[in-house]
Order: sequence, then structure tokens, then C-alpha cells
Amino acid sequence: MTERDSPATNRNVLTIPDQRSRQKCSRRHFLATSAVAAALTTNPTFASVGQSPIGQSLREIIFGDVIIGHAPNSKTRVLAIGCVELINRKPTGRNYHQYINPARESPPCFATAESPVDVLAEYEDMIKSNRPTRIFEEIVDDFLGFVGDSRLLGYSSRPFYWIDAELIGLGRLTLKNTPVLNIEHLAMKKFPGANPSLKALCKRFQIGHNAKRMSNSLSQAKLLAEIYPHIVGGSV
Repeated sequence: MTERDSPATNRNVLTIPDQRSRQKCSRRHFLATSAVAAALTTNPTFASVGQSPIGQSLREIIFGDVIIGHAPNSKTRVLAIGCVELINRKPTGRNYHQYINPARESPPCFATAESPVDVLAEYEDMIKSNRPTRIFEEIVDDFLGFVGDSRLLGYSSRPFYWIDAELIGLGRLTLKNTPVLNIEHLAMKKFPGANPSLKALCKRFQIGHNAKRMSNSLSQAKLLAEIYPHIVGGSV
């Protein structure tokens, strides 16, 4: 999605964190994950794979890992979202990709433990190019409009916790009651005892997974869109 210029404000200038901040990010992430999970009274509803009604198309939105930003003694913020539209488990070419201004300095890292903390090419490129970004409140309607009432998919459910935390902060309805498919859990069920990591799944299905494809939210969503049909099969 093309970002729109935001009006000039006094928001904090976004900076690339130093190495020490990055090393501390992982520890803060695990502590913050527990806090957010405890704060949400209901976990996302996990959907079965199922099939679409006869004559109807199945619309799903598959999410890459979200980038989150931590700051000492402050709320964790979502910094980037990337997701892909699927119809009958095939990408349509419609994507949503948005950088979000946290209005403060927020050393970024990925939301899931598997993603390396120091792979921040997406966010660093945004900072270097000085592209204007909007705060979450300014992008929320576009985001929810893209998602609609479709079934949601992600490698894990953790990105949805962080998005729900942002929605709760705005007093908006959350995604927690939307059916969510967890690709990690599906892989564990289909291949008991096998490594369910994203890299292992790419290797199993002979899907290219270089660092570039793993380094930003939208690229990860496109990668998951290739993996997903191999796990659930092609029928809808």
C-alpha cells in the first residue's frame, strides 16, 4: 500500500538503534509478550482449515511478522505491518504494507522469537530515505478496511496480540474474535516431530528463503503465502 504524506508534527525523529539497544531488545520482547498476553482477556479464536461454501470464494489475509518497537518504561508499539490477500489460497496481488510512526524513539525488533533481532533492513531503509509515516491512529481505518471480516493467518498468533494492543489503546474492536489460522501449529500437526520453523518449512517445500525474503513484514507474508498451500492442500 502506498503511504500518504502526513502533516508536519512535533513527533520524535526516528533513529537507528545502536548495537547495545538491539541486544537488549530480545529480552524486553519476551517480558512484554507475557504482559500483553495477560492483558488480553481472550486469545484469538483459532480456526479449523475447513472449506468455503460451494460456489463461494474463500478470502484470507496472511500476515508476515510485525515489527515492534520497545522503549524503557513505555508501551510496546507496532512499527510495521505487511499482509497479503488470498482468494481460494492463491495470492491476488493485493497487499497491505504500512510503516507506522511510534511518535518516539523505539528500538525495533520482530515480534516472533524466531526472527533475528538484528534483521532490520526494512525499518532502517525507511529511516534513511526519510519517508513520512503516520501514527497507528491515522492508518487504522485503512488497515481494518483491508482486513475486513476475512479469516486471518500468521506463522504464529503473536503478531495479532500486538495489533490488538494498539486497537485496545484506541478503544476499537480487536481482532481477537476473528478466526486465526496458526501455520506453525498446522505444520506441527501435519509433520509430527519435525522442525516447524519457517526456514525448515521453506527447505521442506523447496522454497527460496534468503535473508531479503525474511527481512521485512510484506516479504515474510509472501513467503508464508507460498508455504500455506503445501500444508493445507490446494482444495477449498
